[in-house]
This record gives sequence, structure tokens and C-alpha cells, in this order.
Amino acid sequence: MTIDGLLVSDRLFVDGRSIREDRRFLPRILSRPVTNVDPEVINSFQAHPGKTVRHYLCLEIWDWNGELVLSNFIRLQKSNSKLFVESSSFLLPPSKRQYYDLDKYAPTRMVRKTLQWFVQSAILGPLLMPFAVWMTWKTLSRPMSLMFEHRSHLREVMENPLHNYRAVQRIRELGTVNSWPVDFQKLDKEMHSKVIQQQMLDVLVSFLDHHGVDTSEITDRGNHILNNGVIVSGGMISAEGFAVGQGAQASVSKRGHRVANHT
Repeated sequence: MTIDGLLVSDRLFVDGRSIREDRRFLPRILSRPVTNVDPEVINSFQAHPGKTVRHYLCLEIWDWNGELVLSNFIRLQKSNSKLFVESSSFLLPPSKRQYYDLDKYAPTRMVRKTLQWFVQSAILGPLLMPFAVWMTWKTLSRPMSLMFEHRSHLREVMENPLHNYRAVQRIRELGTVNSWPVDFQKLDKEMHSKVIQQQMLDVLVSFLDHHGVDTSEITDRGNHILNNGVIVSGGMISAEGFAVGQGAQASVSKRGHRVANHT
């Protein structure tokens, strides 16, 4: 099965407090952690996962011109006769609407809007003049303030053996919304999520069947997972609320949707 727009990659997630002396991830104590490692490093942790470094297979779908990014992280670990399967989904939602305000104006209206801005500047300029000195000083002193903050941060890194080299929040994440500007985006997010889950379960069941492992329990659990929503695969329909036959009833409990950011 081919999934349009699907990107597959290997990721290593590392505890930022455990890499201070690990030059594979941190070349120098005062440097930033690397964002890429050699394939041999990834393969070593894939075969022998650690407590503070773990390998994940990332299935990522970009849609709506990058406004909607769904990431699914999968990790498998075998323990004696048990197989542990971890699947975590994260959504990077669309950007805030004010970032698209400029798109609201047609080229013919931009001339009028520009003139309006000039008029506003002419009126507000004299009123803001008393604050000009303070605003100028604040702008000029900003580099000096940043330099002191940087020195303080370097001192904290050198003196704290348990400094956390964690990833900070990205600009793209700061500019996201917690609602759906377009209802179709929510539906497409559910569609992509169900398709990935179905594909993952199909591959897992096929692999276990090939090795003579009973998959009846995982098939039942998979059907339970996929019963939230509607998905059509191979002529089979699984629905969120589905009833067939005389006197049949179906009830669906709706819950609030929470958007999780991809960090």
C-alpha cells in the first residue's frame, strides 16, 4: 500500500542530561547537540536500545501545503517472549490566522491600505514622540543584554554537570493554533492517522504470520483501535457508530479534541 506524502525516517531521541560526556551527540561541552549522526550509531541503538537513547521509526505526512504535519513515532522492543509495540502520534497544527492577513488584500486594495498606513503613522507619530528616546535606548541596549544572558548561560552549563541539553520550542510551534481554521483539515488529520495505523497493523500481522506466531489477539486489538472513525480497506468498513439490521442501534460518544504539538 502506498501512502501519498509519506516520509519515513529513523530518529534517535536522547535524554539531554545524559550526553555531557558522549561525543557522538555533543562534540564539546559548550556546543549544541548534533542534529545528525552516522548510520552506524542509529543501527547500534536500533539493535541494542538504551535507557536514555531510543530509536524510533518516524512516519510523517505533510498536507495542506505544510499547514498540517502528522508524525507517528513507532518503537518495537522484544522482551523474552513478548513484543512491545509503542506508537505515538503528534500533530503540528496550522499557523495562526494573523500570519495570513496580508493575503486578504487584493493588489488593487494594497494601494489604499498603504495610504491608510501612512495616514496612521502621521497621526500617531507625534503622539509617540515622547517615548522615542526610551524605545531607541531599549533597542540599542538589547545586544548588550543578550550578551550578559549568553555569558550567564555558559556559566550555568560549565558549573552544572546535570545541565539539560534539551531541544527548545521551535518558531513554527509558537505560531500554531489550537483550533481548526478549516473543518476539512480535522477530517484529513483523522484520515491520515487511521491509514497509518491500518498500515502499521497490517505489516505487523503479516510479519508475525510469516514467522508462525498467533495473531488473533493483536488482530482483535487492532480492530478495537480502528473502530474510532471510518476507514475502508479491501472492501471492509469499520465505522465509529455502525448498526445494521432491524432494530439495530448505534450510539457514539463525542469528546473534545486536543491538539498535541510536535517537538
